[in-house]
Amino acid sequence: MQSIKIYLIATITFCSGLTLWGQKPNEILCDLQVEILPYFPIKDSTIMSMHSNICKITQSFQIQSKKGDTLCFTIDKPSQFSFLNALYFQKLFIIEKSTNDTIPYVFVSDKLKVVSPKNDCIIEIHYCYQPDYFMYGNEYVACLFCPYQQSWFSWYFSIPDMKINDVIVSVHEQIYFFANLIQKKTEKGKIYLSSDSIPKNGISFFLIDKQYYEQCKVNIQRNKYNLYLCKGFTLTNDSTSCYTLLPPLQKVDSYVKKHHISDLKKAVKGIEQIFKKNVNVDIVEAFLDISQGEDRMRWGSAFLLSDSNVFVFMDTSFWSGHNCLHEIVHAYNNILPAKSDSSYYFFHESITEYLAVYIKYNQQIRDAVYEEKILKYINLKQDYTSIFEIDKSEVSLDFGGTFGVTYLKTPFVINSFAKKIGENKFIEILSLFYEQVRNTKTINFQEFEKVFKSNGVSDKDWNWFVENL
Repeated sequence: MQSIKIYLIATITFCSGLTLWGQKPNEILCDLQVEILPYFPIKDSTIMSMHSNICKITQSFQIQSKKGDTLCFTIDKPSQFSFLNALYFQKLFIIEKSTNDTIPYVFVSDKLKVVSPKNDCIIEIHYCYQPDYFMYGNEYVACLFCPYQQSWFSWYFSIPDMKINDVIVSVHEQIYFFANLIQKKTEKGKIYLSSDSIPKNGISFFLIDKQYYEQCKVNIQRNKYNLYLCKGFTLTNDSTSCYTLLPPLQKVDSYVKKHHISDLKKAVKGIEQIFKKNVNVDIVEAFLDISQGEDRMRWGSAFLLSDSNVFVFMDTSFWSGHNCLHEIVHAYNNILPAKSDSSYYFFHESITEYLAVYIKYNQQIRDAVYEEKILKYINLKQDYTSIFEIDKSEVSLDFGGTFGVTYLKTPFVINSFAKKIGENKFIEILSLFYEQVRNTKTINFQEFEKVFKSNGVSDKDWNWFVENL
């Protein structure tokens, strides 16, 4: 009981800013508060926006007095548009919380230099921030999709030894909100996010306009799938303007909805036979598939919230092929080697791509898919030749990079190896491997080799496989 009293006293004084008891040496605690506002009701002519929503952000830092004249904050991995500070960081000011005194600062590029306080205190950075201008695409594409979905990938300031404590987001009723953090609770328009497992690339969040989306809740196997299907929009004479909200269509076509659900049910059954685990999935259809000559803009990503929950944000065109399954497989294939391990991209992307193709198509179509993959790979500029050389992910259909090895050549080799030893046998052994991974919570290529060899794969076949990766 005595220890509980001490803890409560320390917590109360800590939060009030009177003392910093409990704070580790050199550690700077940060609270994030985000208020998402619909742009048009904002009655402030000094706030500019190209979007239908804007964020008011407050970052509170528990600062211990230190030697030196300045504190240096940084925006991590900013988009090229974030450097337009006058537009992206509006109404920026910094205060000492206890006195409400304004603190001088200099903000250039991605660096914010603040006059260091003389005493222990809480300082607050206040600003309004726009969503990242494009997720993917050019100005023409952005004009069409920006009115009804936005994304924030790089939006808060960091400082060395910073530990994010509370993340609270206030949302209005016209949007669905998604983040790459687990929601702890929701109350009165506020969403409390867990800071226990912040991804290395930081906190990202997305929102979509409810009037453009239809939510569809589906139970598949023992999993809960929430689909957010884009209704589309009605083009008007003024539809090329980024400032024009395009009128939404009334509803999603019922046949399209049934088709998506039917495909998902078949796919999830196949995935679970391999991974033998349950995962709840939110899928947001972004509707970014807009023709640009012979190419199309395609984008999708899976954000793992926990071992049993994932958020998938993807382009409409992903439904028609295996790309949707690729993102869903990521939710199941979530135990990976360290990113510095040479087999990281083999397990993270190449196996994922192979399984998406295997589950989606029959044998005849799979053969056609892999024939197309290897022809694309042959015609690409070759910056890399082996999956074990890959240490980053670059998607390009024209300029080489890592795309060809990761998504084209290596899945082709995996498929060839599977056919060499028998596809059914390959899938059975792969299932055994992932059962071991699930039990041990570790994964590496050495264990991958042991499982295959201990289940009847010859040295000759295995050596052929490795030599061609």
